[in-house]
Amino acid sequence: MRMDLKKFWNGVSPGWRHITTDMTPSKKERILKRVEKNLISPLPKDQINHVLDWGCGGGLISRFLVNRGYSVCIADLVEDSIKECKKHVPEIEFSFIIPDQIKSLLYTGPKIDWIICNEVIQHFPSIIYLESVLDFWTISISPKYISIQTKRGENRELGDNYEKDFLNGLLLSKDFIDSEFNKRGYSCIFHNSDQTIAGIPLDYFIFEKNK
Repeated sequence: MRMDLKKFWNGVSPGWRHITTDMTPSKKERILKRVEKNLISPLPKDQINHVLDWGCGGGLISRFLVNRGYSVCIADLVEDSIKECKKHVPEIEFSFIIPDQIKSLLYTGPKIDWIICNEVIQHFPSIIYLESVLDFWTISISPKYISIQTKRGENRELGDNYEKDFLNGLLLSKDFIDSEFNKRGYSCIFHNSDQTIAGIPLDYFIFEKNK
């Protein structure tokens, strides 16, 4: 499938991009509670300084991370999201726009110890796109830890209906995720399952770079 991801997400309602001013307190609390339990708390904080919030949206998670004492860098497809995140979290240390073609991206920021990516991967348009992101994470950035959340399915990707069904664009099995990280030199040190309000299964993973 070929499409202009950046153009599409620039046209999406700010609410879908997690602009914090459009979120209810209960939704913020629900998201942060899950993120803290499944993507943050299991990590050894004393081994992490710089964290990259990939797909930062309006900065809900970035704000939480700064409040916890981390130095935060951010990345997003949408320039308006980056701007909103910086307004919400003026302490952001470094930011960059994600291009449609990940292979063209050159990272020039500080050394990253940890990448966190929540409620983003299910919006990827294809497994090929996911693989290009994983290559960038593990080769170009190469952090010690990577925390991700995915929606579970039998490795289903959308064909030509992305603009209609982008909320569940990519559904992935636990075995597939484990395999993709393992072959890139990372091992799973934490996994938990949950589900959305609508009952869609969620998987949370934390991977550590092999020594």
